[in-house]
Amino acid sequence: MKSTSRTAGGVVAKNYIGTSYSIEGIKVTVQEKIIDHQYGAVFLCTDSANAKHTIKILQSQDDDAIQRINNEISIQKSLSSHPNIVKIEGVAAVDKSFKILVENCETSLLREFSKVLMKGFTTEKIVDIFSSVLAAVKFMHEQTPPIFHRDIKVENILCKNGIWKISEFSSASFRRYKLQNDAEKSQAYNDILANTSPFNRAPELVNLSQGIEIGEKVDIWNLGCFLYKICTFKDAFPGGSPNLILNGNYQWKQNWKVDEFLKQIVSKCLQIDPTKRPNIQQLDLEFRTHYGLKETSLAKKIKQSAKLTSRKYIKQILQLQPPPSQLLSDESDVEMDEEAELVCGAVYEYDQVEFEKLFKQKIQEEEEKENSNTETFTSNQPTQIVNLEDASDFLIEFEERSIEISESSEATSAFNTNNAFNTNSSLNASSSSLSALYQTPNDNENIILMKSNPSILKRKLYSADDSTLSVILSNLSGSSTTPTFLFEFARESGSKGTKILSMISSFETETTSNTVLNTLNQSLNSYLMKRKEFAIDFPMFEGNYSLSDFTRANKTSPPPPGNPPVSVSVIKKIFDMMELFLKVFNKAPCQVMADDICDLYQLLLYITAKLLQFNIEPEYIESTVLRRIPGYFSLIQSAIQNSRLRVQFPTTEFNFKDTHAVARLRAPKHRNIYE
Repeated sequence: MKSTSRTAGGVVAKNYIGTSYSIEGIKVTVQEKIIDHQYGAVFLCTDSANAKHTIKILQSQDDDAIQRINNEISIQKSLSSHPNIVKIEGVAAVDKSFKILVENCETSLLREFSKVLMKGFTTEKIVDIFSSVLAAVKFMHEQTPPIFHRDIKVENILCKNGIWKISEFSSASFRRYKLQNDAEKSQAYNDILANTSPFNRAPELVNLSQGIEIGEKVDIWNLGCFLYKICTFKDAFPGGSPNLILNGNYQWKQNWKVDEFLKQIVSKCLQIDPTKRPNIQQLDLEFRTHYGLKETSLAKKIKQSAKLTSRKYIKQILQLQPPPSQLLSDESDVEMDEEAELVCGAVYEYDQVEFEKLFKQKIQEEEEKENSNTETFTSNQPTQIVNLEDASDFLIEFEERSIEISESSEATSAFNTNNAFNTNSSLNASSSSLSALYQTPNDNENIILMKSNPSILKRKLYSADDSTLSVILSNLSGSSTTPTFLFEFARESGSKGTKILSMISSFETETTSNTVLNTLNQSLNSYLMKRKEFAIDFPMFEGNYSLSDFTRANKTSPPPPGNPPVSVSVIKKIFDMMELFLKVFNKAPCQVMADDICDLYQLLLYITAKLLQFNIEPEYIESTVLRRIPGYFSLIQSAIQNSRLRVQFPTTEFNFKDTHAVARLRAPKHRNIYE
């Protein structure tokens, strides 16, 4: 017989023990009630294979409640691909009743609390829990638009197979409040009251009269409260006292040992001024870097393994699927885990069948070697032991095929010097000292070499120091082939390409009898001067607009969104360059300018997506940038088609509402053929 009980919210919850349901193809039978829910109850259930699941059975006659349940389902389903978020496996909704099937988690953080109330968690366990929650919140903030959880607390964290997961999303929202009028403040007040816990509320939620925008930074404060709680087993602001919150007044427990770095993280999160709190990317990077959490779970598993053969390593790689993400980054983005960066390129660039075939071939080769009786491998010899760095060789040979130019962390780069972004440094050396620094033919011979064998001259110029390079570039400026030569050289030189561009002077090239060539040089001269401005204003971009070296050089302290390279000022400069391109390219089309505009268009999409992701100047982006991009796309595409040049420009307009396409956006790939 079905009995009934009433939840804390006053809604009748039926006990459906023994009842079976089919939810999106999964047939389950309810076994026992786990806990009451505001709108019903949560039960343990099993499927036909006796595997465990959890089912939420919810109902309400209130339209607002129905809307909240629908919102919760929609948000949690959209996030279910992340390993630190409890996955929704199916939903059945009839009228005002919902049956939500989710993955079953064997324990909860609240249950773990009860086991160690008198001594607390070890630092290792705190790091494990917090890094998992941090990863989940980071994934939420990286959605388009960002999702704010707003109520991260111990009661909402479950654990499955040793992996901590956020389970509850009834508080989550896309809504960003700017509090510009009383009506919006009233809406915000009701929302906060219904969907946040008093002890977790940030100061901007407590005092709406300040008119401080409510967005991602409320989650950063919330994370500070959560970390404090798992460190001390008490709330930072007991009872949600407004006075304590508004003054940021919390105390660490005496005689209760807490890691000093964890205290620093709490302090950074619990800044009264939201602009002084780190964003989720900065917080995640600092936390992972300090505790050495750059590896993925696979890498951690390998590192902790006492013995690992290369064959077993590859088998584990074959089972690895890169975690789906809405993250936008360039090819060497510091936000990517090292192991994920190692395999993502091959997985996404190649057909999965081909990818697995190649790796299985490696496994077969390893097995053949192990079974042979050669001097290298005999039955009496111990199994070959490899570490992660050694095993990565099996991946690198395939990864290199998916990028234009392979990169080396030890490669010489302009960004490896102390004057990495000082593009005009050391240019005042006297001409007499230059001859001793750089042994080359005279200027006329350099010009001859530029025309007859430009690749040799480019390599010599690339190896020159800045002072020498500046003088030689200046002396080359009179030739009719110089503009094309220098533009190609800059685009092929990675980070040094930015310095090359900044050194270029306005050309007074020789006039020839070829009017087409004269027009081309005039056009290239104009475009190169605009490109030079871009290089001087934004020296973090490489010769082909890549950000690889800059990302690497600044991975511990990336500039906050809104500042170059991710800024509206970059977008405006790109628009200026596109305007000039359309003006000069139609008069004198050339390959190097067409290649440059393709990379520039890719950069425009990437920076725009980043600005949307971080909600930087949304009015300008919506009203101006998103409206101008389709126009530029059409005009550039038409100009390239009319030129009949072979250029890989997109055939269709980019759709910023396509989340999969947005997730695949990258800045142009690093290109340096002289490293």
